[in-house]
Amino acid sequence: MSDNEPEPTRFANVDLDVRGANDLGPLIVALGGKVILIHHQPGVFVSFEWSNCGSGPDDTIVGLLDLIEALEPPARQAWDNADQRAFNIGINAGAEPYSSIYAVKPQTLKRLAAVNGMLEVTVYAPQRP
Repeated sequence: MSDNEPEPTRFANVDLDVRGANDLGPLIVALGGKVILIHHQPGVFVSFEWSNCGSGPDDTIVGLLDLIEALEPPARQAWDNADQRAFNIGINAGAEPYSSIYAVKPQTLKRLAAVNGMLEVTVYAPQRP
């Protein structure tokens, strides 16, 4: 892409943000190697990004849900005891196209609700030259 062409709007990734006063260590250990640890504030917050980012939000969320649903008891307890479990869809906004749609399927939303997850969307402004 040349310097004169506008950056397109595109799906970036889904961050998995977990907040809570409980020990999130077992969750970090269980997901290690399967996700990228972006940020960890002990006892308060942990943020992951799936290293196998899919082609869109739905398949990326499904991959993360597969990992969460397969957690062993100590890690699942850390997940269940968290105050907030957010699947945050990141979109890099661009000048083109005029609009973009990124769908999350009903069956994915049901699975998300079953693990007490919430859906967030973050739209990042286009970078200026």
